[in-house]
Amino acid sequence: MSLLRLRSALSLSSPIFQLRRQVSSLPLQNHTTPSSAATFPFAIPRDPSSPPLTLPTDLISKFDYTASHVLAKVEVLTDLSNLDAAAEYARLAVLSVPKSTKNLKTKTQIAETCRLVIGAMCRKKRYEEAYELFHYFFNVNNVEPDFDCCCYVIFALSNQGRLDEAIRFYRRTVRYAHFIPDYYPLMNALIDAGRIDEAYSLFFGGSTYPVFIRGFLAHGNMDKANELFQDLKQHRDESYSDHDFEMSQVAYMEHCFKQGKDEEAMEWYRSVLAKYSLKQDKDDEQGTVAKWKPKIWHKPAETVNTVLEVLLKYGKKTEAWSLFDKLCGNSDIEKTEAYEWSDQETRRIMIRECFKTGEISKAMELARKEAKAGCYTTLVERLVRQGMMSEAEEMFNEIFSSSDRSPRYSDIWIHRMMVDGFAKEGRFDDAHRFVNKIADISLGHASRLVHCSSSTGRDFLI
Repeated sequence: MSLLRLRSALSLSSPIFQLRRQVSSLPLQNHTTPSSAATFPFAIPRDPSSPPLTLPTDLISKFDYTASHVLAKVEVLTDLSNLDAAAEYARLAVLSVPKSTKNLKTKTQIAETCRLVIGAMCRKKRYEEAYELFHYFFNVNNVEPDFDCCCYVIFALSNQGRLDEAIRFYRRTVRYAHFIPDYYPLMNALIDAGRIDEAYSLFFGGSTYPVFIRGFLAHGNMDKANELFQDLKQHRDESYSDHDFEMSQVAYMEHCFKQGKDEEAMEWYRSVLAKYSLKQDKDDEQGTVAKWKPKIWHKPAETVNTVLEVLLKYGKKTEAWSLFDKLCGNSDIEKTEAYEWSDQETRRIMIRECFKTGEISKAMELARKEAKAGCYTTLVERLVRQGMMSEAEEMFNEIFSSSDRSPRYSDIWIHRMMVDGFAKEGRFDDAHRFVNKIADISLGHASRLVHCSSSTGRDFLI
């Protein structure tokens, strides 16, 4: 799979009515739909012989099923990876569906409950259960359509290679809902499956230029790729961002590496980095010391991160480390031009590279230099995977060493990772120690929820 993967985005340059017209006219291939599917707004794939999900009536008398309580319960259960129980309690959310469209708070809590359980099922690749839950919420019980849940289904179907079903679901969603779901997973899956013309007719426009340039290059249609690139180059100042142009250049760079044309690939590399200029240091009036400073970029770190990954993939490690040192080895980079996670991702890429080459101490040095939780957690994850539990615990402790960074409920996952790592190494006393930490965090979280509920005059039940 190519490294050139754009993150979720929507094409804002194509009017919705044009996209709907394209979607409606697209023929489906090799797919038969159960007759019952037509009776529901969303074409969710499910086994018609499977019994439909129902309300867990045994819980109704035992549990306060107001939307806020159901959400809190499902949040706890999904964080503890108890997805069977989470799915059971989540089904109670339909009892709180408001009759008035003005009850925004309840609607939001129900939507978040649906997102939590369907998203968790998809992350664990329990796709069939995710589809059943989606059908239960949005087809059977008429919960208001949710953007994220629709995106989860498209991602899951695309990941399974069920592309015709994904297209059908997408088309029906566009018609029925008041939004266009994230189509990038489906678009990329169609391209990778050789159905690029079909993907082009469905999704081309706006920020999809780099994706289709990469796709046409990969499928040997150089003329079409060049046509799109020239069109993008001609209109980049009018309609399209520099980011689209830069990512298209990276697509050519990667394509040349694939073809063994390293010199041409490096020419594209230098073209991408032409956005950078030399800047005099304030203590170097003669300009003899080179200092790198990026000009204004749209999503600069995303472009740089993709370049780094391509360089590393094709063995240009010296160039990758040189670029990394120029960007992150000094304070000259304008970090306000990049999101915090992007800067951390740049370091995480190189931390992962250190593990590939066995330079563990260098990886630890990089994490400490950044001193951001994202870099530390990447390092801890890699150390646990290598069975280096003493080093993993050392870095784990550094995450929470500052007075303002005590373990939170959202940190349970990394505690669980430590439990699994110690257990795998046979260090059960240490594993038990971290189990106790998880219990303390969970109890503290429940206590805060109860306090918050009592202060507002509402009961709370975990």
